[in-house]
Amino acid sequence: MTYRGLYNEDGCAMFPNGLAITPQSFIPPRIHCRLPRLCIINIYLVGLLPRGGPGHLLSEMVRPWYSSFRDESRVIYLEHIMDVTGDRTIDNEVADMAELGQRGADYNIIMVFICTHSDETRGDLFFKPNGAVTVNDFFSHILKHLLDPLKKKEITMFLLACGAILHHEESSHDLKTAVSTFNIKNCFTFTSQMLLAYEIFPFVQGYAHAAVRQGRNSEADLEQLLDQCFSVGLHNNIVWFMPGKDPIRYAWTENMVRPWGHTLSYQCSSCMSLWCWSRRKVNQDGSILFGCKGKLPSGAQCQATVTVINDMNLGPVQRGHKEVWMKGIL
Repeated sequence: MTYRGLYNEDGCAMFPNGLAITPQSFIPPRIHCRLPRLCIINIYLVGLLPRGGPGHLLSEMVRPWYSSFRDESRVIYLEHIMDVTGDRTIDNEVADMAELGQRGADYNIIMVFICTHSDETRGDLFFKPNGAVTVNDFFSHILKHLLDPLKKKEITMFLLACGAILHHEESSHDLKTAVSTFNIKNCFTFTSQMLLAYEIFPFVQGYAHAAVRQGRNSEADLEQLLDQCFSVGLHNNIVWFMPGKDPIRYAWTENMVRPWGHTLSYQCSSCMSLWCWSRRKVNQDGSILFGCKGKLPSGAQCQATVTVINDMNLGPVQRGHKEVWMKGIL
């Protein structure tokens, strides 16, 4: 006899006395795996992220992972706004950082988001709206009190500051030193001169899936998730700092949009034409020559050219694609 639902084909109830339903969920033991204890610390300059930025988005994303297994207590989100104004002093800031560090010390994986401005001329980092300090002082006098209690933990930091911090040798060197001093396992920062923090969330999302849910955060694992992050690469190179190692730069490249990780100018400076570049040839040294297809006001063909060189010494992460991620030492 064929049964449909709780009735047979004659329309008679299969269970005339009803079924006893108990309001208790069941999760088969074979899929019940406990996720690592995760602490997300989101620190940003006052007025910079009105809704918390990528750190807050990540906390909203990961909570269902833990609630599915009734493990909500194993994830915590901590937020701090850097606001040394009015009656607040640098001592208040230091005390707040120390409290964050103590609260995070009970967790295994620490993901820290630092969102602030960097000074265009020196690469210094701002700890208040009108005050910047060197990268060394930012870490050794402010973040030290957050990071010291967490030294034995697995720390991943996303430093969301404009690319000036990487374009100045002293600030870049200070960041490399700080990553080793405070044993920050992974520190990611970005090269855009005007970084929009929300743009990097696809990378944060992919990294969290790999590192938290799958326990994968090696160099090979990172390079696999880059395929999901071309939208990040349209505007940024990703720079990965690790203790005791040279930083690795990842750049998304495309033949006409970002040759060798550089963005072609949207407009020709000679004829003012928009999106006018045509690839002409690749030279023996790997540099690429582009010519303008526009017209001068006289009607003559514009003769402007642009040559893009591989000045970042990039090599392929993936091969055989028109659009690829490439990498090199910073």
